[in-house]
Amino acid sequence: MNQAIASKVIRANYISLSTEQQTIGQRVKAVRNQLGLTQGELGEKMGTSRVTINNIERSLQKTPIDFLIKLAALSNRSIDSILSVSPQIAGDQINHLLDDHAFTDNNDQIIAIKSHISMLENQVKERDAEIAQLQQRIADLETKMGKAISLLTKQ
Repeated sequence: MNQAIASKVIRANYISLSTEQQTIGQRVKAVRNQLGLTQGELGEKMGTSRVTINNIERSLQKTPIDFLIKLAALSNRSIDSILSVSPQIAGDQINHLLDDHAFTDNNDQIIAIKSHISMLENQVKERDAEIAQLQQRIADLETKMGKAISLLTKQ
């Protein structure tokens, strides 16, 4: 399954869910505020209008997945961190789409969605590996720091 088909299928579907206590719009607003941007500035960077940003933030408009992809890239975050859901929950949301009859007739769309789920699972594995590497670097630095302190206290 090529990326273009997967992207097209995902873009054709909108995410409209409330996560925990905040709506997606509230989370988009929080990211915008963390970036220090006005609605108009974010709209310019995202290739949309201030009104669209306002509507998304106020949950008057569903949030297109391509908007979330751009926002994730702009804010150097993952989509699941913006949604504040685990990749497993995001995968479950996509799996739920497979139950929709609109998708069961088109094998390419099902394959594209499954590909997206697999991509999310790989991202989790990559993050786990990065965390393990960082933990090892911290342990190495703590060891070096301990040796340096030991040498300084002997003098």
